[in-house]
Amino acid sequence: MKRWLLIVACPLAITCSARDADVDVSVEDAIVAEVDERFLSFTVDASQMLEPAPLDFASAPLRRLARELAPAILRIGGTDSDRTFYARDATAAIPPGYTKAMLGRTWTAACEFASALDLQIAFTLNAGRGPRDTVGAWTIDRASEILADARAVGCPVALWELGNEVNAFSVLHGLELGAERYSKDLGTLAALRDRESPGTRIAGPASAFWPIIGEAFPILPDFLRTGGASVDVVTWHYYPQQSSRCPLQTRAATVETLLAAQPLDEITGWADAIEALRAEHAPRADVWLGETGHAQCGGEPGVSGTFVSGFWWLDELGLMARRGTPIVARQALTVGRYRLIDPATWEPTADYYASVVWKRTMGARVLAMRIAPRSRRVRIYAHCAKGGGVAFAVVNLDRAPVRLRFGAAGVAEAYIFSSDALTSERTALNGGWLAGDGAGGFSPLVPAAVTNPVAWPARSYGVAVVRGITPRTCGETAPW
Repeated sequence: MKRWLLIVACPLAITCSARDADVDVSVEDAIVAEVDERFLSFTVDASQMLEPAPLDFASAPLRRLARELAPAILRIGGTDSDRTFYARDATAAIPPGYTKAMLGRTWTAACEFASALDLQIAFTLNAGRGPRDTVGAWTIDRASEILADARAVGCPVALWELGNEVNAFSVLHGLELGAERYSKDLGTLAALRDRESPGTRIAGPASAFWPIIGEAFPILPDFLRTGGASVDVVTWHYYPQQSSRCPLQTRAATVETLLAAQPLDEITGWADAIEALRAEHAPRADVWLGETGHAQCGGEPGVSGTFVSGFWWLDELGLMARRGTPIVARQALTVGRYRLIDPATWEPTADYYASVVWKRTMGARVLAMRIAPRSRRVRIYAHCAKGGGVAFAVVNLDRAPVRLRFGAAGVAEAYIFSSDALTSERTALNGGWLAGDGAGGFSPLVPAAVTNPVAWPARSYGVAVVRGITPRTCGETAPW
């Protein structure tokens, strides 16, 4: 098996030191996983679809910023999905069982937004109390109008998801929804899909997994045993921490947690368990991480949306890509403390900048690699690079720089993110501060041309691209 070594050089404004620990990285001519071209995706929370103040999908700054994240899945979902009444016009009264209203014009605007930006929609249909009959069965009345209107406007819907965090319905909606009932409901949706939206995939149960304890109020094991064949995509949600707003906190949101290896690695254990159940009971289904963010319940003030969140975000993308998860949907584009963009100022967050660099550099094919010495605190992921070569996502949790020795390649393109404080809302790229222009534009994300070797700064993250090495498996036919 052929192997390449890469050495990256000192980036701008960073001094190499003989005291830096050497880390040797080799990439092999072998693909360990392959993800969808829309792998890094994002969400619009269901609350932003509702009257009286839905998201302005026609906003030029919003479109400029969201376009940088395309192609992607736009997941429209959240707790309010299961409280929402779909009304084609504003004259319709909200019936019992519903508390919110989404108008047809908002749905059409979301469809047009997605079509214009090369986004595919994953829409969460209401599985709560409102659309259920007297014996508790899910009915199609509202959903059929949503599907019909989507077809009428050519809406790019790739997936219909039934319910948001179905395992938590007893807490969120006072509704006990067992695996058998939910499986039958999905059968009803499948029949509707076949009539109104043929070819579109069906997903569920969007189960919420909590740090440390996993799927509280579990439905996923029983559902997959009884009705796994009824879904094309198994969806689940995960946040590594909970904000101070959460009524249940199994791991409080702190800076220290975001820089600790064990909490970062924990997601892989839950993903292993879910994929094992899928393999046994629904082998034809994909598994998507349908919602993820820094801290549950809207994010943590002073931590979410700051520079430190990028350590978790870049690392989670690397971990989930390495296991072949097709789609990871980031909560949320413009709402909550964990948002990617501030809709009041159109200022991007550190996670947004990291997302754009990932989109521009990290290809769909994940490469086998070796790291010596291996450290859980220096975390590196290798992909075939978009445009040729190899792209390395690097997350250095350590308080000291490390000298990354990837071999004898002469030049690399480095995108190294840093800041003046872990909880700063400012982010620098290769030593220069980044900022939005208030109209959807932002500072150019230009890499530094660097040569061998590099002292990767302490507590920083980013991507290094080496064009001079191209494993055979990263040939021109790679699905970039």
